[in-house]
Amino acid sequence: MNDTILRKQNIGQLQKAIGYAFINIDLLSEAITHSSAEDELHQSNERLEFLGDAVLELVVSEYLFKNYKKMDEGIMTKTRAGLVYETTLYHIANDLNLGEYLVLGRGEENSGGRQKTSILADAVEAIVGALYLDGGFSKAKRFILTMLEPYKEEIIEQGGYNDYKTRLQEILQSIKRNCVIKYLITGQSGPDHAKLYDAAVSFEGQVIGVGQGKSKKDAEQAAAQKAIEIMQDTAKVDGEVDVFNKT
Repeated sequence: MNDTILRKQNIGQLQKAIGYAFINIDLLSEAITHSSAEDELHQSNERLEFLGDAVLELVVSEYLFKNYKKMDEGIMTKTRAGLVYETTLYHIANDLNLGEYLVLGRGEENSGGRQKTSILADAVEAIVGALYLDGGFSKAKRFILTMLEPYKEEIIEQGGYNDYKTRLQEILQSIKRNCVIKYLITGQSGPDHAKLYDAAVSFEGQVIGVGQGKSKKDAEQAAAQKAIEIMQDTAKVDGEVDVFNKT
């Protein structure tokens, strides 16, 4: 089976996962094409990602405005941030098995690009942009709200975006008052228009979490989130009291 036939089959499977049949299938093809493949295919999903990001925020803003009439502007802003946050979009990408369908350059393929949070989250935004152009606002809205369904209740109950750095600081200070917590940007990769940053967080001189993000701030948040997840898993395995309930 040649690559062209295989790609067409994959596109068909992805449409079923999305729940929408594209009129212009090239839009979906573009949405799953990462910039690392641009030199070969002369297209990438960056412009669709830009459009999809705006549509995503509008849909979520409208949903919160209409369905949570007692929610004030500040909480709506934080809740929207949680619903459109990179981690949420990454979970949606996994629900779609989106990594299986991505078109990547050889270098990105070899470096595990199909599992990278930022690449998968960006592809979800690009698909939203493609849906908006092909089927209009209503189709994009239906997709967004359907895919957010498993996550929105918990995020809304939590009040939206998790500030993992603040949460980690509270946790560690409950263990040792006046402890030393440091964040360090350990590296960066990618072109200027799509850089990725690597960060590490240390506690009393020991690295306890690493993460990656599209900005230094996002990378630090990802490192803090990873540290929290590792500590929670360790507490469960060791049968210890979960220190994260002490915040």
